[in-house]
Amino acid sequence: MFEVDAVITWVDGADPVLTLNRDYHLSKANALALAGTKAPLHDNGTNPHRWLCSDELNYCVRSIANNAP
Repeated sequence: MFEVDAVITWVDGADPVLTLNRDYHLSKANALALAGTKAPLHDNGTNPHRWLCSDELNYCVRSIANNAP
């Protein structure tokens, strides 16, 4: 067994398979909302800025390297 100092969860928002899967589920949710069978998704949860790469992984690793004991 080994000790774990940090766990970083990250998903490539530009992955084509992920994009197709996300688009499928978003369109399905929107169709259900238009039909009135489900509540619409919140705009912040479906905004494309959520999947853009802003070098978060780089900042996270640098922060750990600079601040972890």
